[in-house]
Parts: sequence; structure tokens; C-alpha cells
Amino acid sequence: MNRICKNSIKKGNNQQEETFNEFLNREDVKNALGKNLHQYIYMIIVNQSGLNLRNRIAMD
Repeated sequence: MNRICKNSIKKGNNQQEETFNEFLNREDVKNALGKNLHQYIYMIIVNQSGLNLRNRIAMD
């Protein structure tokens, strides 16, 4: 089973968790999902001009 790190090292060597948007835009994640699924997830969950379900769910 492959493990995907959700932490990143930011400027100044500070370790921080990646946002879902940062995670989704990683090349390894894009390649694993494929172009169509990546765009679908981005439009449904992340993009503010799309459905942006992530924020709608958080508000409820």
C-alpha cells in the first residue's frame, strides 16, 4: 500500500499540513487520479466557482 504524505516543509523549515488544494495539485496525485477525475474532484470540492462542497458541508 502506498502512503501519501500530507505534510510539507514550508519556507524556514517549518512543517505544516498541506491544504486539500495543495495536495490535489501535487503532480503525483494528479498522475494517480488521471486528468478527468482530478478535474472533477477539483470542481466539486475545491473550486469556489464550482460546487465548493467542502465549505458548504463545513457550514452546516
